[in-house]
Amino acid sequence: MALRLASTAANYFSFPAKTRNGGYRLGNVIVRNLLPSTGNRRKSGLGIVNLSDEGRLVLPPKTASDTKDPTHLNYLFLNAESSLAARQNLVGLEDSQKSIAQLFTYFDCTNYKEKFLDPKTQKEKQVGIVSKAIGKPFLGFLDYVFLSLDFFTGKVDTHGGYIFSPQADLSEQLIYGLSCVGFKGLLRSLKANPLYGRSLEEIKLQRSELTPAQQEELAALQTLSHLCGTKGMQVLLAPERYEVDVLGGGYDRDGY
Repeated sequence: MALRLASTAANYFSFPAKTRNGGYRLGNVIVRNLLPSTGNRRKSGLGIVNLSDEGRLVLPPKTASDTKDPTHLNYLFLNAESSLAARQNLVGLEDSQKSIAQLFTYFDCTNYKEKFLDPKTQKEKQVGIVSKAIGKPFLGFLDYVFLSLDFFTGKVDTHGGYIFSPQADLSEQLIYGLSCVGFKGLLRSLKANPLYGRSLEEIKLQRSELTPAQQEELAALQTLSHLCGTKGMQVLLAPERYEVDVLGGGYDRDGY
């Protein structure tokens, strides 16, 4: 909410633009799942949105309005109608030029929620960490009004809840893991998770062409996707992270 309202206004006045979308930066984008949901892991449409059940990195389907082939940026939206890819086309990004935005992995915590034991009732309940976690991919004006009231009354920390809330277990794990040991190190730490064994067995059956080391990394990635999905997060994985940290390939920064 803080990024959507405050930084958008600041960006707009710092770099004046003809449209409101011109004031948006990478912190304002929303991850949106555009793939058909299949199987148990993808039934909710959450988790890593550009990862298939078989552990393949996939692009969204091409639509009639696309002037170019879909890219990584088609999963990122500035608002309900405008994707970041459409914005790049509007400003005239050349076909041969790659956007630096494709090098980033995005974690959309709009509907991030955690379970905790209510000390009053001694019953387990779910709570939104940075919002009410009502399941909407895009929040409207009234949603922001009510969320602002919750923020000022101390019910929800919309700005720092993902790190300061005592219930924010997964977001803390992601923040500290990525900042301290990097993406590959984070995947390595997930191999101790009980879900990893089941994911590894599935990957061995579905991706027999991969080496054992690649299968292990991919199983850890699927574990990450499942963990994020069960907590209401949507994640857009950078293709570079998949090629380098999962498949063990080299870096390719040409064209950015």
